[in-house]
Amino acid sequence: MGHFNRHAHRRSRIQNETLVLGLLQTADKPVSAYEIADMARASGVSLVPNQVYRTVGRLLKQQRARRIETLNAYLPWTSAADLCLVCAQCHRVELIALSSLGAALTRAIADTGFHPSTFVVELLGRCPRCQLDGTPA
Repeated sequence: MGHFNRHAHRRSRIQNETLVLGLLQTADKPVSAYEIADMARASGVSLVPNQVYRTVGRLLKQQRARRIETLNAYLPWTSAADLCLVCAQCHRVELIALSSLGAALTRAIADTGFHPSTFVVELLGRCPRCQLDGTPA
């Protein structure tokens, strides 16, 4: 009677992080956890969404990935950005460094007693390419 070890091919956290980060880097736009799992499957690797969520969570803490809240999707971390322009049509994102934004937001909320843990400013609209294609928003 043969013994099957279901954990024999278990990847380490670092291997999963490398895999997920590589998949994020190959995508041309932000991708969801389910899309990451599908991309892994298409490349012959078994990765379930739960594993993706845990792995992306670590990558976010390490500042190796960024979450686009509006899309519930992820990008590789390329640089610190204060503003995300999100195309509602094609889902492409442009990240913009605007250091004065955090200071302006801090001044704007100073009297409210609110203490933000992070500033995530995302503007939803249409990119120049989608504006040119003539499709209604």
